[in-house]
Amino acid sequence: MRFSLKFKIACATTLLAVVLVALVAGLQRMRMGEDYLALIEREQAWLTAATADALAEKIELQLQVLQQSAQELGRLDLNDPPVSQAALTSLAPARALFFGLTLVEPGGRVVGTLPSNPQAIGTNLSDREYFRIALDVGEPNISPPLRSRLSGKPMVLMAAPILGADARARGVLIGALDLNHPNTLGALRDTPIGNSGHFVVVTRGAAPVYVAHPDPSKVLQPLMPEDLMRDDDPAGRQGPAAIVTRRYLRTVNWELRAVLPQAEVLAPLTVAQERLLRDTVLLAAGFAVLVWAATFWLLRPLGRLQRAIGALRQGAALPLDAPVAEDDEIGDVARDFVALMQELQSRRAELEAVNDASPLGIFRCDAQGRILYVNDSYLRITGLTGTQAAAGEWQRLLDPADAREAVQSWNDSVQSAAGHRRVQRLHRSGDGRAVVVSVYAAPVRIGGDVAGFVGTMEDITEQRAVEAALQQSEARLRSILTHAPDAFVSINAAGDVIEWNQQAEATFGRSRDEVLGRNAAEFLIPPALHGSYASALQRVTLTGHGPAVNRRIEMPVLHRDGREIPVELSVAALHDGEAYVVNAFLHDITERKRAERQLRESENRVWAIADNVPVLISYMDDQTRVKYVNATFHAWTGRAAAEVIGKPLEQVISRGLYEQCRPGLLAALRGERVEFEGVSSAGGVERHMHNVYVPDLSADGRVRGVYALTTDVTGSKQVEAQLQALARIDTLTGLPNRRAFEERVEAALARSGRTCRPMALMFMDVDHFKEINDRLGHGVGDEVLKEFAARVLRCVRSTDTVARLAGDEFVIILENLGAASEAALVARKIGLALRGPFLLDSHRLAVTSSVGVAVVDGDDVTPADLVNKADEALYAAKRAGRNTYELLSFVGARQR
Repeated sequence: MRFSLKFKIACATTLLAVVLVALVAGLQRMRMGEDYLALIEREQAWLTAATADALAEKIELQLQVLQQSAQELGRLDLNDPPVSQAALTSLAPARALFFGLTLVEPGGRVVGTLPSNPQAIGTNLSDREYFRIALDVGEPNISPPLRSRLSGKPMVLMAAPILGADARARGVLIGALDLNHPNTLGALRDTPIGNSGHFVVVTRGAAPVYVAHPDPSKVLQPLMPEDLMRDDDPAGRQGPAAIVTRRYLRTVNWELRAVLPQAEVLAPLTVAQERLLRDTVLLAAGFAVLVWAATFWLLRPLGRLQRAIGALRQGAALPLDAPVAEDDEIGDVARDFVALMQELQSRRAELEAVNDASPLGIFRCDAQGRILYVNDSYLRITGLTGTQAAAGEWQRLLDPADAREAVQSWNDSVQSAAGHRRVQRLHRSGDGRAVVVSVYAAPVRIGGDVAGFVGTMEDITEQRAVEAALQQSEARLRSILTHAPDAFVSINAAGDVIEWNQQAEATFGRSRDEVLGRNAAEFLIPPALHGSYASALQRVTLTGHGPAVNRRIEMPVLHRDGREIPVELSVAALHDGEAYVVNAFLHDITERKRAERQLRESENRVWAIADNVPVLISYMDDQTRVKYVNATFHAWTGRAAAEVIGKPLEQVISRGLYEQCRPGLLAALRGERVEFEGVSSAGGVERHMHNVYVPDLSADGRVRGVYALTTDVTGSKQVEAQLQALARIDTLTGLPNRRAFEERVEAALARSGRTCRPMALMFMDVDHFKEINDRLGHGVGDEVLKEFAARVLRCVRSTDTVARLAGDEFVIILENLGAASEAALVARKIGLALRGPFLLDSHRLAVTSSVGVAVVDGDDVTPADLVNKADEALYAAKRAGRNTYELLSFVGARQR
């Protein structure tokens, strides 16, 4: 149902008046819970600060590990894909901290991924802001949360520059954090506050979005009303009453928010609202009529503007019949709207001029595929006129050999509202010249519906001709150098060089004319290998077989300057009619050897980093044998790594801790990423541990082992326990509140049933307490309640429970009684304790109490039964004239 603006304004104004009255009536009631809420809010703010600092430290750790890993890659040749991929594989400890790692060369091209993703190799990331910052500024940075173009997953990317020895950027190492994947943020979102509270992480700024939320579907969504704070909710969109505290993260432009519903700690105060609603119904009705009439008069120009906009949508031309002469906000809107339409008309003309200047043919179609617009380049490529193009005459230009297929492909794309891409041969209108064009079209969606298509047409005739010539040239080159990608040397049976290509000249520093006819052993083979070389050469030339025939081996050869060059040797033996000729292909692997040495050094540095992070990092193989633990293991357990390496995990940790870890370990060995919490007492210190198990997968998908990351979260658990305890204390008297009483009375009944000893429940209130409040004020009333509670506490044992339910209502749980008379004795003792006057400021008050006692001796009595019986006794005491007690027995059916 659609409501008019007049109706909405009348309702809103009336509602505002009603709300103001209700606010005044309920202000006093609201103050009752302010002190308690302030206490909870301070404790929650402390928890938020501690959690935010811990989260910032984890993010700093990840960024530091990524930056240090990038430093280890600074000496590598990132243009060599095998070296790049090997370098990434060596970063397995850093990989455990991220969803994936990506290695990017300075031009923005992806040269390696971990885990390996061949489809991503070659992807250009030069337009990414985080990449440009890391490359240009030379500092690591963290991207805003975003949705991956490839996987569609919500991500946060950390980028660190890879600096060479000259301090120039040689590439960028990118670590990805999947926001819906268990990780640093995933652990936070699963951490509860109390029973129904939660943590969220949001971006800062004018339009914050979720980075982490217990509901994964809300990640990257705008901030929800239930997580708003009062200072960032001026529009009043905040959801159900909640205590929301926040803390900015020092590492990244985010903030951590802790959300705890007030309903968990405070009962709703709604009585005043109900009274206000009854009292203001008639006022709201009369007020609405007056507002309706005033609104109708004031909004007449707005109706005129609405009609003008409707006419524009029906095709009316400028200028519009809009209320531009009105000297108010509606006139301002009308004038701005007319100016906007004029600017839009100008921009449309500019866009059409840009399209006409493009070398690409540009066209636009409706949802049925009918052409609505083409630019000049489209007409030049096809030879059509604008009228012919609009009439769909492009179809008659198609090559007859595949015209039917081309038309069907276009129609299928239109019907399915999908993109269209095709290379097509055309015969230009007019001169009939054959051209090859590449056509691409994409659907235009508005509100989820396809409104049409836009596309481009490119003349690729010359490009195709060049590609054909290149293919022929490449075919000839491949036939000549099929087995000679590097240096090529041909040697006859006598050991003399008979062929020496240009790459051999460059690799070994000797010209072709210099070596032809010379024995290779004289200048190419190191003296230490002359014997093995001679025997291998004789075998190959006689039989065509040898250690390097049709396989690759590594060996050193001599350069002109006398230094040895490591090469990879492959030999093809061809028979020339008399003997076999050795055709040797030699690949200079000097750089590869240097990279392997650097890789080993890099691995050693990465392990050193792992030993210094404040997280226990370990690795188990597929038989659960411990293969690696970092230095944190020794710090926590006092045991050296050498004591546990090679042993099954079950023999390394206690049986109780192993039973906690075993389900997660088995799941990780099945290929699942597992996250769980447990308790350890290793080294005599009890720790609450957060564990993450990440499977180590081989290239064929087999699980080779499990990486384990264990974090000490003991501090966070202690804070959570403190908050839960505060939710059970009455802030005025310091006594247990109703929630704590309900938990304890049920436990007391259970103990009474087990021990076969009676117990009692005492209900009491302050006689004439309302008169004290009305006459002396709530401040004196609060002091009376505190003094009352103190005197009652002095009358009971330390094992008994005194609690305040609400207002002036108090209860006492007496356990382990010998007889019902003991409860009566306590009631009389309380009466005597209250006889002394209450000296409060300048007031001297006589305070008495009515007490109802319910004694139970049985095991089939429920807490509700016991409470009702005590309440019945309390009212009996009041009927007896107050300042007394009444005792009722409640005998259950105990079977012993």
